[in-house]
Amino acid sequence: MSKSFSFCAVCFFCSLACNVFAQSAAYNYCIKDAAKVSDEAMAECMKAENSRLNKQIYSEYEKISKDSSFTNWNQGSGMFRGRLKNLYENWTNFKNEYCDLYVLSMTNYTGSPTYNRESCLMDMNLRQLIYISSVLRNYNSTPE
Repeated sequence: MSKSFSFCAVCFFCSLACNVFAQSAAYNYCIKDAAKVSDEAMAECMKAENSRLNKQIYSEYEKISKDSSFTNWNQGSGMFRGRLKNLYENWTNFKNEYCDLYVLSMTNYTGSPTYNRESCLMDMNLRQLIYISSVLRNYNSTPE
């Protein structure tokens, strides 16, 4: 797998996530310029975008925790108790461990470890944002 394929995979999931949430203009501007410079510059752009995505993911978990329809399922009120906390922590641990494994698997390919890690984290964050944002959207939608 080449660096360009990894970059294309990130772009694909970014475009998928744009249907749910728009990427930040700062990220788009940063990555456009960084692509001309180096892997490390692109990794810094992805790191900043990952921070923004993590906040957005956390916000989605908070929305679910505040919805009374999910109180019984959550077995606790608020984000910092119950099944939502466990789900969030388990996902975070899985994401970090998986991306460590991914970076190791990419040692024979192009792309710096930092670039590959941030690329993996961004992919995982975009997917999780789509998945977790669908919970309330599905619950609140009306079947046709």
